[in-house]
Amino acid sequence: MGMVNEDFFYEEIKYKLSQIDVVSDDIFNLYKNEIFQFGDKRKKEYLKSRELAHSLFSEIGISDFILLNDDKRAPIWPSGIVGSISHSSGFAIVAISKDHKSIGIDLEKIMSDERSEKLKDQFLTEEEIKINQLDFNLFSTIVFSAKESLFKLIYPLCREYFGFHSAKIREITDSGFSIELKSQSTSVSKFNGLYQGKWQKLDDIILTSLVIPKSD
Repeated sequence: MGMVNEDFFYEEIKYKLSQIDVVSDDIFNLYKNEIFQFGDKRKKEYLKSRELAHSLFSEIGISDFILLNDDKRAPIWPSGIVGSISHSSGFAIVAISKDHKSIGIDLEKIMSDERSEKLKDQFLTEEEIKINQLDFNLFSTIVFSAKESLFKLIYPLCREYFGFHSAKIREITDSGFSIELKSQSTSVSKFNGLYQGKWQKLDDIILTSLVIPKSD
């Protein structure tokens, strides 16, 4: 996998990106009770994301914190910390910050012809397709990933599910995108508006990110 561009994340955001491989015995022992019912793939993803998170925590002076999930499978971050986790195609990434209100990140393998055709009606609109100037599979993956990042950005703030069609891509540039959230839900609609995100191609994987500063 290629390297993440130096300016992809803001300076206040720390992140770790790694291949999903063997984790330390310490990490396994900390989380073995959480993963005993998981399938093999999910076990590896869960443990590697926790190992990356613990490494980031140590960089900011947090020790002995156990990163558990709530009943909706969302991570419960340390007080004063926001973060986001993603994994795809054998890689995992974790990002955290003390200086933002929320972070949303997502990794997605670039879709095949078959997958983009099969899924496009679930997350793409005709309006979005009309603005596309990229290879369709690349475009589809960026849109899908951007909407996943938006959900991860907003859900911790509103604590309510919203679907892909509550969001619309308005523009995609060579390294960024704008996405609009427009929901009728009372909880979600508090965060309606236009958000500016970033995307990068890492070999055959797309990485997207969105942030909300504390001042917003």
